[in-house]
Amino acid sequence: MPRLHWPLVAALLLVGLLEESAAQQRHRFIVGGGGGLATLFDPNFNLGRGTNMGGFFGIRLNDNVTAELSFDFTKVSRPFTLGPGGELIFEESPAVLSQVLLEHNRYHLDGTLYYHFGRRKPFHPYILGGGGIVRRDLARTNFDAETGTIEQDQRSIDTEPTFSFGAGFDYYLLYNVSARADMRWWVPSSGWHNRTRRIFGGVGYYF
Repeated sequence: MPRLHWPLVAALLLVGLLEESAAQQRHRFIVGGGGGLATLFDPNFNLGRGTNMGGFFGIRLNDNVTAELSFDFTKVSRPFTLGPGGELIFEESPAVLSQVLLEHNRYHLDGTLYYHFGRRKPFHPYILGGGGIVRRDLARTNFDAETGTIEQDQRSIDTEPTFSFGAGFDYYLLYNVSARADMRWWVPSSGWHNRTRRIFGGVGYYF
């Protein structure tokens, strides 16, 4: 290539870098959501796994660190029968008429920091940590087969602080659109026995 073309090539590269840098500055905020499965642990009941939905909004501080505010909701419904000692026995088959139905709703509101390893595109693994609050609502419905009556008892458990940790990855479908997959644990102040474990998949949009 003749020498006089090198300044032109250098100028074009510089313009490209400036445009990319400007795009990075514009695409600092992220909004998104998704869903998955969450396992709810409880010291008194075998709640098991339920459907999870969540949304998040955040700001990318740099290529490696993002701060987000997120909200998650999980619902679990499980049928039980009463054992000889009054204990609840989980019914594996939904065809079995249960005497007790437990419906548990769990809500998490969190502030989280994500640390991404390496370059941003296309595969970007991360670890996460944060804290927030959890609310657990438990409703118990008792069925009396002899009298045919149904008795409902709504019991709401107060909110308490939590901390969370986990790991996952973003995969950039476009420069400002990424798919997300991660596993996260929430541990409330009452202890590990009340934890939540979530497997999540979602999509985020940067603007």
